[in-house]
Amino acid sequence: MNTLPKKILIVEDEPVIADDLAYIIAGFGYNITGIALSYDEALEHIESVLPDLVLLDIALKGDDDGIDLAQHINKHYHIPFLFVTSNADPLTINRIKKTKPAGFILKPFKKKELKTQIAIALYDKQTKEETINQRIFVKIGADMVGVETDSILFAKADDNYTNIV
Repeated sequence: MNTLPKKILIVEDEPVIADDLAYIIAGFGYNITGIALSYDEALEHIESVLPDLVLLDIALKGDDDGIDLAQHINKHYHIPFLFVTSNADPLTINRIKKTKPAGFILKPFKKKELKTQIAIALYDKQTKEETINQRIFVKIGADMVGVETDSILFAKADDNYTNIV
């Protein structure tokens, strides 16, 4: 099991808030891999570092917002993210729900809530990775089915196919 501190990217367009978040989160024992002020900076950072978690504000510098970034992360990286924002109007919440975030923290945030949400998001990520790593996916007809590796007794090659018992 990996014991290195988890890598967290902060995406926040207000440098004072971003620095405050970084200071607090580093105090929790996590590794802050960077602070991005815009969608483009965040993408560049995600591509080069692949953080374990992204903290996202909705309002960002530029045309694309944090919700746009969340959609991109879901489509291309499958990294969990938490929204840390002051935007909680019904229209925004409906947009956020579609991205299936690991959590949502309303500003001004409380340290205890921030710590708890981060811990839960990282635990969920680890649990999903462990679950995926304990399965193989086999094609049955047109479907892909996950089979727990512990339940496989043996596999026998049969030309282009493999029979799994």
